[in-house]
Amino acid sequence: MFPLMLDLVRSGLSAMDGVVFTERQCCPYCGGPLLVHDYKDRKFATLLQGSDQMDIMVSVRRFHCRSCHRLVTAEVPFYPDVHLGSPVVDLCIVLTHQLPYSQADRLIRDLGVVLHRGTIRNYATLPIMPAVTDNLFGITFPRSLLNLSSLAAARSAGEPITGEDALAACMSVDLSNQEVIRSLSK
Repeated sequence: MFPLMLDLVRSGLSAMDGVVFTERQCCPYCGGPLLVHDYKDRKFATLLQGSDQMDIMVSVRRFHCRSCHRLVTAEVPFYPDVHLGSPVVDLCIVLTHQLPYSQADRLIRDLGVVLHRGTIRNYATLPIMPAVTDNLFGITFPRSLLNLSSLAAARSAGEPITGEDALAACMSVDLSNQEVIRSLSK
């Protein structure tokens, strides 16, 4: 495996640590107005740092709907009813479509992402639209993960990633990194 792949995954996911998601225009259930309620921390990923594990946490603003009285969250890069960030899930789905579960598990672990093999299998069977992908060194990677890595590389030292930028990257919006990907995979 290429050290560059490890760096791409690690930099993209670790850049999400501390990102704050605050935007939601109206209630997704009834369209009603929202009142800020509080913030809740969510685990985005767990990375292996030597022999230690590091949880990558994001903060999510929660709102109370004035019309239907439901508690709703800001828009976040998480699939419904899934506990980890969408790029991690995308990585599991993409790799398990190319490799047997045991090899996908080994590759994900080699990339420094901590997941249980059963979790990988569960994510692989989720009824989710296939992620937008790009080929890198002969391995298909989810664009969401590559976008996060590009976003992390483009920021100045110590400059945080905004929730809006992170959301756009995780939703596989083309961040014009195609030339970077093509140059890396040659």
